[in-house]
Amino acid sequence: MRRGLAGWTGRLIVGLLLCTSVVALPLPVLAQDVVAGFDFEDGTVQGWAARGGASVAAVAAAARTGTYGLRTSGRTQSWEGPSVQLAGRLLTGATYAISGYVRPADATAPAVLQLTMQRTPVGGSATYDFLTSASVAGSDWVELRAAYTVPSDSSELQLYVESGDATVAFDLDDVTITMTSAPPTGPPDQAGVATDFEDGTAQGWSSRFGVGQAAVSTADAHGGTHSLLTTGRTETWTGPSRSLLGRVSKGSRYTFDLWVKLAPGEASSALRLSMERSTGGAASYDQIVGDSPVTASGWTELRGTYTLAYDVDALSVYVESSSGTASFYLDDFVMTYVRPLPVQTDIPSLRDVLAPDFPIGTAIGRGQMIGEPAELLTRHFNSVTPGNALKWDATEPAEGQFQWAEADAEVDYAVAHGMKIRGHTLVWHAQAPDWIFKDADGADMTPTPPNKALLLQREERHIRAVMGRYKGKMYAWDVVNEAVDEYQPDGLRRSKWMQIAGLDFIRTAFRVAHEVDPAAKLYLNDYNTTQPNKRAALLRLVRQLRAEGLPIDGVGHQMHIDIEKPSIGDIEQTLRDFAAIGVDNQVTELDMSVYTNGSDKYTTVPADVLTEQGYRYRDLFNALRRQRANLSSVTFWGQSDDGSWLNAFPITRLNEPLPFDEQLQAKPAYWGIVDPGRLPRYTRGLVVPEGRPAPSEWALLPATTVLSRAGRSLAFSLRWEGRVLHVHAMVGDKTADRGDAVDITVGDRRVRVPRTGAPPSGIKASVHPDPAGYRIDADVPLPAPIAAGQPVPFDITLIDPTESAGWGAGRPGLLTLAAGVRHVDAIRGTPGIDGVADAAWSRAATISTGVQVIGSGGATASAKVLWDSGHVYLLVAVSDVNLDASSPNVWEQDAVEIFIDPDNAKTAGYADDDGQYRINYANAQSFGGNFSAYAIAGNLTSATRTVPGGYVVEAAIALPTATLCDGTLLGLDIQVNDADAGHRTAARTWNDPTGLAYTNTSRWGVTRLVNR
Repeated sequence: MRRGLAGWTGRLIVGLLLCTSVVALPLPVLAQDVVAGFDFEDGTVQGWAARGGASVAAVAAAARTGTYGLRTSGRTQSWEGPSVQLAGRLLTGATYAISGYVRPADATAPAVLQLTMQRTPVGGSATYDFLTSASVAGSDWVELRAAYTVPSDSSELQLYVESGDATVAFDLDDVTITMTSAPPTGPPDQAGVATDFEDGTAQGWSSRFGVGQAAVSTADAHGGTHSLLTTGRTETWTGPSRSLLGRVSKGSRYTFDLWVKLAPGEASSALRLSMERSTGGAASYDQIVGDSPVTASGWTELRGTYTLAYDVDALSVYVESSSGTASFYLDDFVMTYVRPLPVQTDIPSLRDVLAPDFPIGTAIGRGQMIGEPAELLTRHFNSVTPGNALKWDATEPAEGQFQWAEADAEVDYAVAHGMKIRGHTLVWHAQAPDWIFKDADGADMTPTPPNKALLLQREERHIRAVMGRYKGKMYAWDVVNEAVDEYQPDGLRRSKWMQIAGLDFIRTAFRVAHEVDPAAKLYLNDYNTTQPNKRAALLRLVRQLRAEGLPIDGVGHQMHIDIEKPSIGDIEQTLRDFAAIGVDNQVTELDMSVYTNGSDKYTTVPADVLTEQGYRYRDLFNALRRQRANLSSVTFWGQSDDGSWLNAFPITRLNEPLPFDEQLQAKPAYWGIVDPGRLPRYTRGLVVPEGRPAPSEWALLPATTVLSRAGRSLAFSLRWEGRVLHVHAMVGDKTADRGDAVDITVGDRRVRVPRTGAPPSGIKASVHPDPAGYRIDADVPLPAPIAAGQPVPFDITLIDPTESAGWGAGRPGLLTLAAGVRHVDAIRGTPGIDGVADAAWSRAATISTGVQVIGSGGATASAKVLWDSGHVYLLVAVSDVNLDASSPNVWEQDAVEIFIDPDNAKTAGYADDDGQYRINYANAQSFGGNFSAYAIAGNLTSATRTVPGGYVVEAAIALPTATLCDGTLLGLDIQVNDADAGHRTAARTWNDPTGLAYTNTSRWGVTRLVNR
């Protein structure tokens, strides 16, 4: 801090000589980019502070205009006075007009007042830039005005007023700082920020809250020779931070890219990038990049986008961890302004196109209410759902302390724009503050009658407060969210609500909600409702509660789907099933992931994948239109890809699940809904196994289904044998017309098989009537020469006089000819699980791992399969003379992996009940599946035994979601891993040749349960 003011005139001369960026004259304002303004009208000092021992206060007697001004008193040194920190607000190279009005507090005490900037260059020491000075006397206000250009990057920019008279008191009011010339890199909100630490300084970064150290290091770097090393962290939220105030503007979008790496010796952790914003001293936090696995062995990129939706007086970006306090490096941070593209006005509005069918909505937050996102919102949607603002943690974070600002803003916006509003959500196990489940003494609730009464009392008070505030504005509410768990015996989630209050938490919620707003439609909302077991559990619950008289008007289907699952048929069946019990359906949170599993990542989503997504959206909305009588609303969970939650769930990765892209432009997903004729063409692919046509063979794999706009269906299966492609197709079309037919294209040959009449010459074909339509079987010659692995152009099209629908996406797809599907009959039996083959195994067939997927040679295994009413059993004998489990990676140990799909769905990703069960030779278990295999991890019982030349694994796998009986088909595969010195050197499977069985079920073999 400056400790004296000696030689007033001398300082003025030095300032003019050394700080050529300062001009002390009344320049006109050239641009109206106001960076900061201080009028003290709120009665506070608005961020100003006193230097030294002086005092500052907002008082009425110091006002130039309005009611308040800032008075400085108690000065004893010339450099003492009012100051405000501008670091982060003023940009290097930019020029500002700085203006403020001053006068002596005592009209009888004239003085000379000076405006000064205390500036500390990054890596340097404090310097003092003279701005301007003026003589003041009496009660007249005098303007201090100067132009100032920030000459270099600075860690401190402190604007202050001082006086050579060390004791004079004075008043300050109406201070404004306006940018008159942008920096060479562009306007302040477009200049971006890049830090690489190559100059040896922290370049504006520091440890958050001063905890630990953020220091430049040359021990490691992503690029160049320097990085920032953060050590001494004490909390997950402590880490490196950098102010971005003035560098990020409200309503603008920015990309963030940086690289992180754990310090040597640190165990793997997850880091994320967050933004802290403050308004009026109240801090809030936004996530830019979600939890990302980071190790000490290599650099990890964190990449995300951010739009500031609020007015702020402080803004900083920081890196934190999800758990632990590991030290880590940061390097090559780049924030880039994304210049917005105009919202397209020459394309049809979604709300207009879908007006004959149902309202179309989207989840919103503040970011969708400003700028181009707001224009997109009001152009395309006529219904909204506040995405987070109405949840319990947002509305009542502490008991009885309600916060309405966010919800009010979003609801008022929708009302002002004539949009329907869905309320989401009143009662949910997630985003529920801990206090809800604390007893009267603050301890965790246990399921006792007093705790149940208290919990239901809190629930009722909350619902009355929230619904009461918005009564008449919400036409519908998600009253209870995600109450069903199909893996529980009664189908109900064991949330704290359920544990403490039982079903009464749902009964209370709907009863109170109806009492508060009888006109609102009330919904039970859940995800995965298209899965048969989840659907059945939810149907049971709704039937039961409605039979009790509960006012459940409908079911909300979240519909978080992907480009493959669930099938369109399952979606339509779900809507029909709930309509059949007399309740309404709404799609409440629609999005479509471009991934079929939880592990893949794209740096750029391939164009073909986005096109495939467009065709899937076409089929989905065709189905939703067909169900318009059973469906009253469809809502997307976001309108554009930049704000999708799927960028951080289930892992951090680029995802593009919505109709509009990150730049708010229409993508194939949009055209699939609005005008499928504008979708790009692309080449579909299908793997066709070798096999002979027979009912048992066709049953091994699910058929591929094509749906027409009107709902006609074509379900087909293919096998190849020598020079022949066997086609088995079932057409769902109950009305027989003269023009009904199926066109089949193989190579450059197309044949038409009519519903009635003679089949085409040159092929073998037959047509059979069916209650649902008709079935065809045809043998079509394959091009010559042909061999496994060779692609074959193919298409199949349903022909009706009124429409047609084909498998190809604007052109034929490609078939890949593959080896036949291995299958085994499993006989009934219940062995003891002890690693010893008892009598139950004596009649079981044996299969072996003959397909090499990793390395060459290595361990081999033979296996047998049994079943009973609740389990599948496997006995696996492994030949492996060198047993090794030294690797910390479970997949790099000598082990057997058993893959089971209870539905034999053969999909490119796992369903929740699909499982990878890994058992190493020492009987250590590990699992693979969706969401850390939560649904299947408790299903396995195993025993192992080492034997000469290898080991034996015996396993019982419970399948609670499957009906196990004679004829049931299960997807099954077995893999044996061979490890040596801590590394997997080879792996073999029974059927899957891809090496991807851990993420993809489509190439697994099949076991058929037989009752003998």
